[in-house]
Amino acid sequence: MSWNMQQINANGLTNGPQTVGYPYVSVYNNQQHVGYRDSKGNIWDSFYRPDTGNWNLQQINNGGVTNGPAAVAGPFVGVYQDQVHFAYIDAAGNIMDSWYNGNGWAVQKINAGGNTSGRAALVGGPVSLVSIWTDPSNTQQHFTYLGNDSAIYDAFWNSKSNGWELQKINAGGNTSGPAASSSPFACVFHTQQHVGYQAGSGDIYDSFYDGDGHWSVQKINNGGLTNGPSAAAGTYPYIWVDPSNTQQHSYRGSDQAIYDAYWDSNKNTWTLQKLTLSPLAAWSARWYLNHDVVE
Repeated sequence: MSWNMQQINANGLTNGPQTVGYPYVSVYNNQQHVGYRDSKGNIWDSFYRPDTGNWNLQQINNGGVTNGPAAVAGPFVGVYQDQVHFAYIDAAGNIMDSWYNGNGWAVQKINAGGNTSGRAALVGGPVSLVSIWTDPSNTQQHFTYLGNDSAIYDAFWNSKSNGWELQKINAGGNTSGPAASSSPFACVFHTQQHVGYQAGSGDIYDSFYDGDGHWSVQKINNGGLTNGPSAAAGTYPYIWVDPSNTQQHSYRGSDQAIYDAYWDSNKNTWTLQKLTLSPLAAWSARWYLNHDVVE
């Protein structure tokens, strides 16, 4: 197997403008989509269609395929059933969702008096993420974000009740987890729903739902489930599941190394690994974990 490189925008495969912040890659209907934001707050989608063998470009908001306002953070791209969603934050802290269902494009406001009464998102600083995810039953689509009161909010569409719902994850909501200093990142593991975030102390917290009506919170590092060091300021964790049935909580430590604290369900244990302290670690922190992006 060999690695290859291709330039997506700025007169590479497409003539899309230069990006600010980070890109987000997703697959929809066998198409590869690379979403990003430019300096004017426009969200762009560079996508490859294997049926034609061509790369294409479309502007998502701000007079593109939707009239959603300019973005100051994002996007995060997610797929729910037959829909693709581009979520981002505008200057007022509104969570905007431009979405396509196979027939046409639409735009909706998720919080702040839109689909829900969720608090406005925190704007400014290293806060850039609206985490879109789908529950294990594929009947709920979730938009999880950091509110301007340092609480994590989750606004979600419930197809069973045919309506929108809102829940507060930490800070006296579903769990007693402390206030957040970072964007959340959500992940599904078996029947569990996990929402990870960083507290001001550099502790990584994981608020999780067991699938049977119960929420819990656990501290991942810094003398919690592992002895991993504090996370670097202005960062957030990345949660993922690998093929060997382990759940990983990866983050950038205060020593600038990349750490991975993971639950091994085969051995019923928590393990910590330090991946590296090298130029690759710094690159991984910026690109793969998106930790030091300043919006």
